Amino acid sequence: MERFESKIVEQDRIIDAYKCDSKSLNEQLSKQTKTHLEEIKDLKSASSDIEQLQLTIQSLENDRDYSKNEYNELSRQFKNESNLSIQSSTRIERLETALEQMKDDYDVAQRERKSLLDEVRPLLLRGDFAAC
Repeated sequence: MERFESKIVEQDRIIDAYKCDSKSLNEQLSKQTKTHLEEIKDLKSASSDIEQLQLTIQSLENDRDYSKNEYNELSRQFKNESNLSIQSSTRIERLETALEQMKDDYDVAQRERKSLLDEVRPLLLRGDFAAC
């Protein structure tokens, strides 16, 4: 009987040891589970942050493309206006040249008129209308 009692005591010790090991393992698993849950939460948060950054990047790229298009349009308008300005300057120069030519022609016509008047006046004063 002693032998059986000794085996029972030994088995009780083994059972207690298993219980301690089991309790310790459960605690470790609980801690690991909490750690993993926190890591999952952090990963979800990081994933959300990444999605937000991707949206921000897309928005910035859209803004850049819009600004680039706007710059190109303004550049095109500037070139057109510059060309119009050059054309206007060229037209003004032509008009100024034409005006100068008209002044010269007017001066020549005035001199010819005066010359003709100088020739005709004595004839008119004499009454020689046929010679005019």
